[in-house]
Amino acid sequence: MNGFTRGQLLKELASRGYRDDGSSPFRSIVLDYSELLDIEIGELLEQMVARREKIFRAVDTMGKDVAMQNYEDAQRAIDAMKAVIKRATE
Repeated sequence: MNGFTRGQLLKELASRGYRDDGSSPFRSIVLDYSELLDIEIGELLEQMVARREKIFRAVDTMGKDVAMQNYEDAQRAIDAMKAVIKRATE
């Protein structure tokens, strides 16, 4: 993604509780913000959706509380990316 899109994504992630070090609110995801320039936002969105689905299927393995926290972290990232994409296509 380009620098402008990366900046917009960082703002959206921060508004959803992601920290300056790239960690999610429950610390189940750590994004390397410097590497965002090397990946397309759609590709990252696909990865987060796949992660969310894996978490959903692993509730019995992870335990309900941990799974819910991990799911919420992934959902926040997905919502941030969707907001950036929506703004870019308006």
